Amino acid sequence: SNQLEDMMQIIDENGYGVKESCGLHFHVTKISGIQENNLVYLTEYFKENFTELSKRDKTKLNRWAKFHTRNIETEFLTKSMIDDCVSRERYSAINISNRSTIEFRFFSGTMDYLELMARYEMIYNMNEYALENEITDLKNKKNNFIAIIQ
Repeated sequence: SNQLEDMMQIIDENGYGVKESCGLHFHVTKISGIQENNLVYLTEYFKENFTELSKRDKTKLNRWAKFHTRNIETEFLTKSMIDDCVSRERYSAINISNRSTIEFRFFSGTMDYLELMARYEMIYNMNEYALENEITDLKNKKNNFIAIIQ
């Protein structure tokens, strides 16, 4: 047990929690434009996976954490498409409008410690992948989602 887990348990035991409308946001430090582009690319390319993992109602997801690409299954993302479809709006699945951080907005809120840590680990690993790899062609790598986030 650790302090965060203990705190979450105390909050839960005292009848507090997370409203259905709450979202969970993660911020990572912006290090480079390549990192930013890679994270946008990965988030948009694997939007179906993230939509499912978000555990958010689609209406709320579209309002507070919208994905911008149209048909991910048939449309291969190019850098120019990312530039065209990703606005610098705050309410995007991945918000790049902050000056010094990249914000992931698509998860529902949770008071489940293991779920929180799994989501944190997923974002951490995806950021590490984005920093360490040139993401130029994922067209035939749809099954690599698990490899990227582990």
